[in-house]
Amino acid sequence: MEVTGIIDSGDQVVVEGVYSGTHTGPLGTPQGVVPATGKKLSLPLCDVFEVAAGRITRIRAYYDQMTFAAQLGLMPEPGTSH
Repeated sequence: MEVTGIIDSGDQVVVEGVYSGTHTGPLGTPQGVVPATGKKLSLPLCDVFEVAAGRITRIRAYYDQMTFAAQLGLMPEPGTSH
């Protein structure tokens, strides 16, 4: 993961970044297991951390699931407008 930005606001920290990698192993999903595709991913993401007494108490992760699925070849790439 490459961190592209951090915002610290007291008890919350927001981390923006891009996850890059290759899908080399099984991926568990609510619809079942997706076997390794060997496809490369580059996925923007945002994590929000809540902190209390110097410890992380909650993490929320946000990313575009459609882009993730398209990059793995599980659905068509979104069309581009002209």
